[in-house]
Amino acid sequence: MKLLSVTGAWTDTPMVYLAQALGFIFGVLERNADWLAPAAFAVCVCLALFLTYRLAIKTYHGVRRAWRWFSHRVRKHPVTRRAGGYVMAKWERSLVADILHDALFHANLSGKLSDKQYDRWQRIVGKGMGLPDLLPRKIHRMALKNYFEKRAKLAGPVNKIPGAPDGKAYIPAVESNVVPNSDFLRRLKEKRAA
Repeated sequence: MKLLSVTGAWTDTPMVYLAQALGFIFGVLERNADWLAPAAFAVCVCLALFLTYRLAIKTYHGVRRAWRWFSHRVRKHPVTRRAGGYVMAKWERSLVADILHDALFHANLSGKLSDKQYDRWQRIVGKGMGLPDLLPRKIHRMALKNYFEKRAKLAGPVNKIPGAPDGKAYIPAVESNVVPNSDFLRRLKEKRAA
C-alpha cells in the first residue's frame, strides 16, 4: 500500500491515512488484549456508575424541589391553614396579643419583669403571633444618632417668616377667641336674646 497516491484521485490520500490509523489502533488492541479488555470494561463500568449517580442526584433534587413547591402551596393555602388551626381571626389574634401585652406591661410596672425581660418577651410574643405592632421599636441611641446625622436639619427657618417687615410682632385684631360665623353661636345668641 502506497503512502501517497500519485496517479489516483485526490480522495485516495485521506482514505490511506484513515486505513493506516485504523490498522494501528486494531494492532495495538490485538497485541494488548489480555489486559486492555478488563481495563476498558472497568472504565465503562466507572463511567456507567458516574452517569447513574448524576442521574440519581438530578432526580433526587428534582423530586425534592417539586415536593417542596407542592407542600409549600398546601401548607400556605387558606383552607389548610384554617383546618390546621394556624389562622385565627384578625380580631381574635389582636385580642390575645393585647391581653398578653397588658400582662407583660403590668408585670414590668409591678417589678416582676425587668425592662430587658419585658422587651425580650414582647419580641417573642410579637414574632410568635405574627404581630409587628408588639415588636419594640429600635430606638438605640447610636441608631438615632446615625439617623439624624444622615438627615441633617438646616439651622433656622427655611421659608419666610410671616409678619410685619420691620420686625415688630404683627397680631391681627380679633373680637373674640371663637369663630364668629358658626351656627351654634348664632343660635346661642338668639336664645340669649329671646
